[in-house]
Order: sequence, then structure tokens, then C-alpha cells
Amino acid sequence: MLPAWARRRRRACSLCFALFVLVGCRAPSTSNLPDASSNLPDASSNLPDASSNLPDASNLPDASSTDGAVMLATGPFTPVSLAVGTDHVYWTTHNGETGTVLSVPIGGGEPIVLAADQPFSVGIAVDSTSVYWVSPHAGTVMSVPITGGPPRVLAANQAGPVRIAVVAGILYWLNRSNGTVMRMSASGGTPTTLATQQGTMAAIAADDTTVYWSAIGQGAIRWTPNGREVATIATEVHAASLSVNGASVYWVDAQLHDTGGSIFRVTTSSRGGPVELARSPSPLAAVADQHHVYWSDPATGTIRRVPIDGGEATIIATGLANPMELVIDAANVYWIDLSDASIMKLAK
Repeated sequence: MLPAWARRRRRACSLCFALFVLVGCRAPSTSNLPDASSNLPDASSNLPDASSNLPDASNLPDASSTDGAVMLATGPFTPVSLAVGTDHVYWTTHNGETGTVLSVPIGGGEPIVLAADQPFSVGIAVDSTSVYWVSPHAGTVMSVPITGGPPRVLAANQAGPVRIAVVAGILYWLNRSNGTVMRMSASGGTPTTLATQQGTMAAIAADDTTVYWSAIGQGAIRWTPNGREVATIATEVHAASLSVNGASVYWVDAQLHDTGGSIFRVTTSSRGGPVELARSPSPLAAVADQHHVYWSDPATGTIRRVPIDGGEATIIATGLANPMELVIDAANVYWIDLSDASIMKLAK
């Protein structure tokens, strides 16, 4: 275990890089933006204090170490965003000037370059046919077949697009420069604006009918079912990542208290308000399946999980250099390790 001062320094560096990635390099000021939440239904203005029943994150049981983790790929450039498909893991990288989109088989093998010499990209998603990514610098939404081929511009002249999701043949992304949430067919076409005046946004998630996003600059999580009215499902939050599973939305609030951040859940009906599931020294990226919420904790070099309905949190991997963005499938947890520019895998 690193000494306290070293953990604090690593946490600060990791969170700075995370915000650099999550918000798209440089977020616009929201001081002059209209408050989009003033006329929206507020499902929860006060988070319940569940801290008295939460375990001390620094002393969680350790269920595994790095011995079970497998390095799928490493270097030479910095990984930025991560996604997992049926049989491959996909990620974007940057070298300070240009970026690359790559894949590697889940079972291991040689990494494949799907698109090279791309502008800096923040956000990647995959479906059964294609990989999608966005570039805030170029203002583009891109795709390439998962089997390889020429990259295709699906949408241009976007206002600093960051973060992207694909569900049921529909793409959703966030435009950081003008605070808009966008929708478009994954096969191309004309983008549709779902929400405006959302300020600085950091995360997006979607299911078959609804898109959710973190308006982190306005301290809110919002959604729009079927592209109709926009509603607020949580306030006074700083959601750095979002995950939706069934009727619940999960997120990391990395700025909640002096000792670290927390993992929260709220039902989409918002009955009862957000519930704090666990605390962690520096939670960064959280995703949920039918049983657990998983997240990375860069300051402590760990991957952790907690049951989706609450309970004892568990460390499932320790001794990691600097775990960042994290995704899951039915069998494994995958993450970016920033220190050695690697893509890692661990069986659940």
C-alpha cells in the first residue's frame, strides 16, 4: 500500500487526467449558460446520508491480486477510451498529436489497427457491425467496420463531441462546446438535438428507449425517454461516469467528501432518491451488471465491486499501477492502466 501522501498525489493526477478525458480536453465555462434545470422536474434534491452503514474503503476484503489479471495489449501510445464487443476489446489512443483506434481479441492475440492518424478522440462504442468514436478537435463522429476497412465520417461540424453510446442501431453523443445531447442512426443521416443548454457534460449511457447523461457542470443527471421531454433524476451530484442496468442508473461521484468519492444508484422512477452503495478513496469509472457495480480506484491501484442493491464492497484486484476507464461483459472486467499504457482483463 502506498503511503497516504503518495495516494493523494496519485488520486489528484488520475482525476485530472480523467477530467481531461471525460470532458474533452478543455471544458467551456458554464457561468453564462442558462440553467436548464430550473424548469425540469426535480426527482431528488438531497442525497440520503448512508455513510454510517458503509464499510471503510481502505480496509475492504481483498479477493484477488494482479495474479489473475491478464495484459491484452500495451503501448506505445496512451489509451484514452475503452469498449468491449462480442469477442474483441476496442480502444482509442493518442500520442499528443494524432490518435489510433485498435482492437484485440478477448482471448488474447495481436492488436489490430482499425483506424490510424485520427484526431484526438474521446469516447468509443461498439455494436455487432461497427466501432464508433468521436473527436472534439475535428468535430466528427466516426465509424469503421469491426472487421476493418476505411473509416467513415458519420457526422461533421459537431460542437466538440465527447462520449458516445450505441444501442439498437442508434448513436448518442455529447457536444461539450454548446451543451447539446445528440442522436443519429448508426448507419448515418442527419443528427437530431435531444437537449440543449446542458453546460459541461462528462458521461453518457443509454438503453433501448432512453439516453442518460451527466451535466456535471450543473450538478445533475438527466434523461430523455424516446427523445421527448428532458427530466432530472438526480441533483447536487458530480457524476464522472454513468451506467444503466434495468431500471437503475449507477454513477461515481468523485468529489463527494474529503476522504474520497462514492458509488450511487437511483431508479429511473426516482422513487426514494439516490442511494449511496459504497465509498472509495478515488472512484473513477463504474459499470453495472445484473449482480454488481464495478469501479476502478487509481489512488489505491485497485478494482472494486459492490452488490447492486448494496452490501459489502470487495477489492477484486490490487497492486495495479493506475487503473482508469473500465468496461465489463458477461465474463470479464477490462480496464485501461495508464501507467504502462496497457489494456487489462480479469475474470469476474
